[in-house]
Order: sequence, then C-alpha cells, then structure tokens
Amino acid sequence: MNLKQQFEIQAWVDGELPWWKRRRVARLIESDPEARAEAEALRKIQTLVREEEAARKLPVSLERYWAELDAKIDRLQGERPRLDPGEALMDWVRLRWRRLLAPAAAVGAALALAWLALAPRTQPPPQADSYVEVETPLDDLGSFTFYSEAEGMTVVWVDAY
Repeated sequence: MNLKQQFEIQAWVDGELPWWKRRRVARLIESDPEARAEAEALRKIQTLVREEEAARKLPVSLERYWAELDAKIDRLQGERPRLDPGEALMDWVRLRWRRLLAPAAAVGAALALAWLALAPRTQPPPQADSYVEVETPLDDLGSFTFYSEAEGMTVVWVDAY
C-alpha cells in the first residue's frame, strides 16, 4: 500500500473523500487486509479522539468574549507609542537612506553588468607551440627539453655541473 492509498483511506474514514472515489476505496478496504487494518486503526483513533477530547469552555459567554477582544483591539489601535526625539530622527534617517540606497544599488549593479558585458576580452595565454628561448651567461649549465603531445606539456631539465 502506497502513501496515496493511505491518504485516501484516511479521507474515507473521515468522510472527506469525493463521491467518485468512495466506492473504489471501499473495494480496496474489502479486498486488501493491510488497507482494512489501516482503516480499523484510523477508526479507533477517531473514536478515542472524539470520546477523550475535553470540551473547551470560555469563562464568559462567547458574545462577551468577542466584545472584550474588539474593545481591546480598538484601544490598542488608538494608542501610539511615544518615540524619543533621537529615535524619531534615526528612523527618519534610516528611511531616507533606504529610499536612496535601493535605487543607487540598482543603478550600480546595472553599470557593473554593462561594464562586464562590454569590457574588452584579454588575450589567452600563449600556447605550448610558442616557446621562448633563454640565454644564460653560465658556461657550465646544461639543459634537456622534452615535449609530450599526448600530455600537452613540456619538461625542461636544468643541470648545473
């Protein structure tokens, strides 16, 4: 039994399954022992929850509860917190900076992207076929050069006698 079937059985037990799926799930529960066990377990849990769940009661009537809540909301909306003048100034400065920095950041990003798109490309490094010959004034210096095409690399062995 897959997860989709488990969800369908749960919806069937809860009475939330659409009418076109009810008969198919009922047949599945009748024919499959695992599905039948799942449905029975869900029914037991449903019964326990209904029997054992304590009814929550408000200490006052529902109308009075909502009226008090509305009054508290109105009272809180009418009050405005008093700000220290320094805090009010800092809030004003922060707000202005945000209004200036957001567009400036967008313009800067656009300029950076344009510069990257239009910047001239640099030349690639020289390839292995462009060798540089180096002369040394030392007479007692020997070297051996080997190039491997398969590996694409050059090895130079320098030996000082």
